[in-house]
Amino acid sequence: MPSRLKRLREWYQLGNIQVVPEDPAVAAGRQAEQFLLDLAGSKVRHKNADCFLGKRFPSKEHGRRFEIDLVVLTPNRIHLFEVKNWSGELKSDGRQWIQIRRNGDAVSGPNLVDYNQTKINVVMSLLRGQGISIDRSYFSNRVIFMNPRLRIDPAIAAHPHVITREQLENYLAAQRSNSLAERIVHSIIEACLDAETGKAINNRLFHAMPSHDYQKIQSILANVRTWDKVGLHGGRVLTGDVLKLTAAEQTFPIEDFAPGTTIRLAWTRNRLWGLIKVLATSLPLGRIRCPGGKSPLRVSDRIKFHPAGEEKPLEFSLACVDWIKKG
Repeated sequence: MPSRLKRLREWYQLGNIQVVPEDPAVAAGRQAEQFLLDLAGSKVRHKNADCFLGKRFPSKEHGRRFEIDLVVLTPNRIHLFEVKNWSGELKSDGRQWIQIRRNGDAVSGPNLVDYNQTKINVVMSLLRGQGISIDRSYFSNRVIFMNPRLRIDPAIAAHPHVITREQLENYLAAQRSNSLAERIVHSIIEACLDAETGKAINNRLFHAMPSHDYQKIQSILANVRTWDKVGLHGGRVLTGDVLKLTAAEQTFPIEDFAPGTTIRLAWTRNRLWGLIKVLATSLPLGRIRCPGGKSPLRVSDRIKFHPAGEEKPLEFSLACVDWIKKG
């Protein structure tokens, strides 16, 4: 049991934890794309097709993981999707795509259809490593623009691997799902199935993948990880990998938790109530709730976290954290 002096120091440190709000632009984007998170779990099934959300595919060749927003698996094909909620205007200079945001800022980036060909190679490599050798003819790569307020260069909108919100609306009207989230994903699956039907009619070489490969691919995709997320005090959400979680002088085996597990951290941040706790009780200032029950927390307890896209991991106090979700 910590001494009264140590608990007072902990109370003081907890009161100095900074509020870290989310960037408004990031928050708006996350809210607009919430349909990915609204769906139960990370897999949706509709009309004999499976849809996997936010999967991260490891690549030994590149020494990193590649995130794919949506993967639709049918008995015939594997469809990979990049989902963008951009607003403003999107142009092409022949080599790059240029997004002109609503505030006038111009952001240049690669042609996503061409860039995402790399992701097909990554998925093919992963499947080959598990005994499945299927060629590129079984894959498609598409970019979906969700925001109806995005003005798209006709040269981009006409690309056969681009789906605009206007095109998606044609499918949305026919869906009978309960939520917009499900209607959107079901519409994407319908678009995939229609494309396969058209290809089957126009291409004699179109063929379904072997059934034993299809069943194995279902299992492989289901087990590919998504990102871990850490919710900071104030609202900011970090995306990446939780490497280590140490609380109450023990290391929590987060790698053993089921995907989608949410770990809640409760801190007595009210200064007056915290002081009463320290002076009049032996109650801890923090608690962590995870599979297996609750444990007390101290401000000195730590999390080691590797943010997506960063070269090195971070280590910081769990007093900065409100929740952790395993990918």
